[in-house]
Amino acid sequence: MTDKRGAYRPLAGHRPALAPEDEVITLHRLNGEEMTLNADLILTIEATPDTHIIMMDRRQLLVMETVDEVIDAAIEYRRLVSSGAHLRTAAPLTL
Repeated sequence: MTDKRGAYRPLAGHRPALAPEDEVITLHRLNGEEMTLNADLILTIEATPDTHIIMMDRRQLLVMETVDEVIDAAIEYRRLVSSGAHLRTAAPLTL
């Protein structure tokens, strides 16, 4: 959902999502701005009470999602990558 200016406004009970075209997880900054994140580069996730993510390069991010939601999205990301589903095409290849 967006406001009059087109800025993202999350709905109550929103969930982080996978962005299959980029093979990253999509989260939301505290101001509601959408961001994508490579789940493989997450070092730690803490609730302080906002969800605080520290990346491998020591960048720090605050997101709207709960710790459990970020973990669930990261697990789903790993499942997608491990299964190779992100490499499959929607339509069968014809030769």
